[in-house]
Amino acid sequence: MNSKLKKSAGQILIYIFLIIVSIIVLFPIIFSIMGSLKPVSELLTESTFFPKEVVWNNYARAFKEANFVGYLGNSVMYSTVGTVISMFNICVLGYCMACQDFPGKKLIRFLIMATMFVSLGPMTLYPKLEVMRSLGITGTRLSIILGTIITAGAEVFVFEAYFRSQGKEINEASELDGCNIFQRFFYMGIPLAKPMIGTFSVIFFNRIWNDFFWPYVMTFTNTKIQPLVVAVIALKDSAGEAATEWGLLLAGASLAIIPVIIVYVCTSKWVIAGVTEGAVKM
Repeated sequence: MNSKLKKSAGQILIYIFLIIVSIIVLFPIIFSIMGSLKPVSELLTESTFFPKEVVWNNYARAFKEANFVGYLGNSVMYSTVGTVISMFNICVLGYCMACQDFPGKKLIRFLIMATMFVSLGPMTLYPKLEVMRSLGITGTRLSIILGTIITAGAEVFVFEAYFRSQGKEINEASELDGCNIFQRFFYMGIPLAKPMIGTFSVIFFNRIWNDFFWPYVMTFTNTKIQPLVVAVIALKDSAGEAATEWGLLLAGASLAIIPVIIVYVCTSKWVIAGVTEGAVKM
């Protein structure tokens, strides 16, 4: 009886903890939605959470002034292409680190581990900008995609451990069947790593989608190729009084997070499967 009570009490504490975490995570989103439905006067003078007067015009203005459809297309393209390239690079490196022996392997592992403990974001801005200038692609869609590609980090070690956990027998058997390294990677490695690829693809997509600084620098002189996140911030300067129209900005921010939520809802089962299988493998 005591063990059952202890188990029930433990479950109750877990549920309470999860509810608190959920409230903390969801509060900014709900606050943005509630604020986007308020007029400017109520936002600046009232401290109520729910709007006394619902104003849907903020969404209509944000949709029109931010060119939501056009910038949404830009964000989808940047995030999709950047995610595909990033996943390919990390999968290749993780597979080579796990299944191949080559000169400089230890050095590469050391360099990846060294960069994991240093924030390279601000440090790489100027070098990346100089590379784009030397290539003559500054202010283009290609420069945004190349600049937002996820660099090798802890993800490489996750994939290395995952590929290594598959066992050498699979690689040896495929090698005896005449498969070269490319065939083993595409026909054996990638299919077996689909759960992990699905999980990290969602993470990378969200990270690239929310990237602001690099796209802002690259689109400073060419606003037509801006992603949605940058375009929403630009609402502040879109009209004379927009700098103080927080309802308009919150409406734009609320619209910007909808696609990411849809992506996660549609891919949540792959994310859960990848996390679960990755935990079992590792």
